[in-house]
Amino acid sequence: MMAKPVRRVHCEDIPAELTQMLIANGTGKLYVGIDPGQTGAIAFLPSCSYPPLVVDIPTTAGVVMSKVKGKAKKVTRTHYDYQAIVTMLDPLIDRVDNVVVALERGQPMGKMPGRTGDTAKTSFAVGMGYGMWQLYFAAFAFTWDELPPATWKPKMDLRGKDKSASRRLASRLFPKAAKYFKLVSDHNRAEAILI
Repeated sequence: MMAKPVRRVHCEDIPAELTQMLIANGTGKLYVGIDPGQTGAIAFLPSCSYPPLVVDIPTTAGVVMSKVKGKAKKVTRTHYDYQAIVTMLDPLIDRVDNVVVALERGQPMGKMPGRTGDTAKTSFAVGMGYGMWQLYFAAFAFTWDELPPATWKPKMDLRGKDKSASRRLASRLFPKAAKYFKLVSDHNRAEAILI
């Protein structure tokens, strides 16, 4: 049985809010920035004066059997909530020509001698999450740009800076969305809107 983890939600009905945003935006462009990790976020920025919307990527938690120190054990794992993602993005399908998507390229950092890096499990999860978005966009004929962190972060003067710098910059550039970036854990939301 799956149970949703507790996350702060600024919008109870994301598809309804997106529909209102699209109506207000008319034929204008809607810019969508995606930080694709399981703790990532999606930012929706209309070209009109309607306030941006930034949401956490929907996830769900479930109990699975796994080996822990050689013994089978029940553990809770977080997974993408695919159905919630599709439902959330559904209002965009009728406006595909007006939607501009920027997806951060997932780049797992492999382990190298003398350096830390991602485990095989983490690398797999990063690749799976990154590929999921490409499949969705291809299925519904969206066009998208892929931006590696090494490309977009220097343009925002964030190379080598901590996650709080992303939050501060996002709050300054998008004051109508500042409520989304108040906590240290909101850095993924900030990066989604900056992407």
